[in-house]
Formats: sequence, C-alpha cells, structure tokens
Amino acid sequence: MKDLKIERLLELINFYETNKERYSQQEVEYIKYEINNEIDSFSMIEKFQDFNYLPTYKEIEDVFRYQGKKAWFEYINRDNAMVYEFLNKDYINALADYLIEQKKDNPIHIIEAGAGNGRLTHFLKQRFQNLNQTNIEITAIDSGSWNITPLFEVEQINLNSALHKYNPDLVLFSWMPYKTDYTQEIRDCTSVQEYILIGESDYGCCGDSWLTWGKQELLDENKKIAPYIKDGFKKQIHKDLEKLQICRTDLPGNFNHSTTVSFKKEI
Repeated sequence: MKDLKIERLLELINFYETNKERYSQQEVEYIKYEINNEIDSFSMIEKFQDFNYLPTYKEIEDVFRYQGKKAWFEYINRDNAMVYEFLNKDYINALADYLIEQKKDNPIHIIEAGAGNGRLTHFLKQRFQNLNQTNIEITAIDSGSWNITPLFEVEQINLNSALHKYNPDLVLFSWMPYKTDYTQEIRDCTSVQEYILIGESDYGCCGDSWLTWGKQELLDENKKIAPYIKDGFKKQIHKDLEKLQICRTDLPGNFNHSTTVSFKKEI
C-alpha cells in the first residue's frame, strides 16, 4: 500500500512540476487539489487499519471511490486482516439502536457467534455504554477453528456450549461460513427469541441457502416449508440497516451487497 502511495504521489507531483507552465491557474489549482486528495485518501486508508478506529460510511465511500478498485482489493485482502463486513459507525449505531428497542424494559443477554477478532461486539458495547444501556449484556464467542487472533475480548467456546452456558435471548452471527448452517442449533435453544444474520443472504456466500435462508437451489418436493418457519420463526429483512452496510463483495460506488436479517420467534 505504501509503495503504491509513493508511486502515485510522485507521478502526480512530477506531472504538476513538468506541466505547470503550460496550464492556466485554474488547471494548476485542480492538479494541486488532486495531489491533496491523494494524500488525504491514503492517510484515511492508513487510519482504517487501526482496529480501534470506526470510520463513517461516507469516509469509506469517499476514500475508495477516489482510490478505485486496486486500492479496495488490496485493503480487503490484507494478510491476517481480511475484511468481510466493513464495519462503520452509521451501521453500528443503527444496529445497536435496533437491539435496544428489542429489550423493551427487560434485561437481555446477546451472544455474537463466530465473533472472529471481536470488533463487532466491541463497538456495540461502546454504543450501549454511551447510551447508558446497562441492562444489555453482550458476549463475543468463537470456536477458534479459523485461527483468527482476537483484537478485543472473545471467549473461545463453540456455539452449542455457549448456548447452554448463557441461555441468550438473542444471537448475532456475522458472515456465517458458506454452505454451513448454525441456525438450527440457535433455534433449538429455547431461550432464544431472535437471531440476526449479517452478510450475504439467500443464494449468497453466507450460510446454506435452504437450511439457513429457506431458499431452494433446485426444486425439491421435500423442501416445502423452510426450516425457520417450521421451527416457528418469522424472517424480516432490515432495509434500513442494509443501506448502511459495506462488505468484501462490494465495489467502490456499488455497495450494499450485504444485508441484516432477523428471525423472530412467533408467540
């Protein structure tokens, strides 16, 4: 990333120095503007790499719209820091606000399954604390099977054991592995009133199209009622959250391939 930065800045500065006598003052000002944009956008990309920093949606959008696809792919595919859901302040705040609404006047316990490095739970906790929501408890858990190094507090425990240990009211799962379903385990836990899946849905690259999402890849007469419906849960797609999401299958200028879907137990 730094080599690319130096290369592009040198290219712009050299262009400016060798051509400034040939252009009008307005054109020279534009070249200076481009150089400053280049410096600013690379500074922001370096800032994004600080795991404690939570950028806004607009910051991400502006930087990579300017830098383009090459910088985007380099960023989301960094060694030991691969991006699946590109967390941003607008999405975290909106998701936290939704979770607060679900508790009503009762304390709730949430677990985030497959929490990886723990950033999602970390920033949700910060939002809860900032809003003085002391009766929401959230625990990040991960089996450790992907060997992801936690950056924040993550309990190493598998999902089934965590469900029995905590008896959560609500379960979050971001980017469930492709062709793998953990939702049956979640629904089998009697304390769970709702679970929320973050990532690509239906026929995308998260979970199993039928077992997780209730979508058939091929017509199968044995698959008439989706598993979540059979277990008494109702599906809701949160379009208000979806419009704030950015993920690894997006491209600069074409975001929102990721979604947030909740499954609530019907009473």
